[in-house]
Amino acid sequence: MYSFSNIRHRPSDTSAITTLGLLTAKPVLYVGNVDLDQVNALAEGGNVPEVQALLKHAEANGAGMVTVCATNEADLTEIENEDERMEMLEMMGGTEASRGVALVGRAMYQLLGLQSFYTAGEMEVRAWPIRSGTLAPNAAGVIHSDFVQCFIRAECYSVQDLDEHKSVAALKSAGKLRAEGKTYEVRPDDVINFLCGK
Repeated sequence: MYSFSNIRHRPSDTSAITTLGLLTAKPVLYVGNVDLDQVNALAEGGNVPEVQALLKHAEANGAGMVTVCATNEADLTEIENEDERMEMLEMMGGTEASRGVALVGRAMYQLLGLQSFYTAGEMEVRAWPIRSGTLAPNAAGVIHSDFVQCFIRAECYSVQDLDEHKSVAALKSAGKLRAEGKTYEVRPDDVINFLCGK
């Protein structure tokens, strides 16, 4: 089968090709369902021929690929109590970030050239999807289109720094709160407070 995404074309043709909406030009992600024995083999760095074959096929076709264990995912989904679910996940040797839904989500984001930044207030924390390489004013425009024109600056810190310092006040004291201007390229997992004028 021919895939349009495998055909070489000039970068200048990309926008014209995109307007065609060709299904074969869309990014593809293969999700391999592995059983418990294969999960253990992969965790120990072993070779699983079926996974290697799928990976080879994905790479040959310019596609992404992740593996998940649907049995584990189904078992975890049936546990309603969050503490019990986390305990079961730990017994399986995983974390919330290693669950199938998280792996597939991250792989799709990467394949589509997306990343997230966050806004946080007293009542709500929200993730906003943007294209990788987006400048701060355009990221502000995702929240409200008027913010692009009235952008003044962005006060930023990373999720990792917040996890380490536990509060915005502690981040400020540690010098981890940054003021960024119009040319700032938003980083994945930035937490941003946009300051905008009239």
